[in-house]
Amino acid sequence: MPIERSHGEERAQNWRVDELPPAIANTDVTAPDRDENTGRFVPGNAASRRRKLKGAAKVLVSLDPAHCDPWLRPSIELAVTHATDIIAGLPVQSAALNALAVDTATATAVYRGLLALGAQGDAKALSEARAWLREARQRCVSMKLSTPIHETAVAMGRT
Repeated sequence: MPIERSHGEERAQNWRVDELPPAIANTDVTAPDRDENTGRFVPGNAASRRRKLKGAAKVLVSLDPAHCDPWLRPSIELAVTHATDIIAGLPVQSAALNALAVDTATATAVYRGLLALGAQGDAKALSEARAWLREARQRCVSMKLSTPIHETAVAMGRT
């Protein structure tokens, strides 16, 4: 993610909506969540996808897209691309900032994935997406406050 200057301050340049890849692969939204005969949940239902996406959040960046469910692939690819872009745009490299960058990318990917699941009809995913968006925003703020550029600006009285 490139860094841009605006109004005398540096900030991360956000992706444009039309540049973003799909968050979740298109799936058959007409498929039932429950078996008609037994009433049990069928594999790949909305609730299991939501749980699987949130459960994979801790390791989303390290997963191999070739060895996961097809619907989860776009979220993994988004997390890896986003983390790489953020790390490349950091003014200095440190383990703490890199970890924050990975956390930010993961929270963003999970947010977008839950939003996509919500668009496919999973109402609970929409309500959970908001918490992941707050997490991603908080990580961005933490990353900005942790960079030496911000510390220098504070010392100079510019913020």
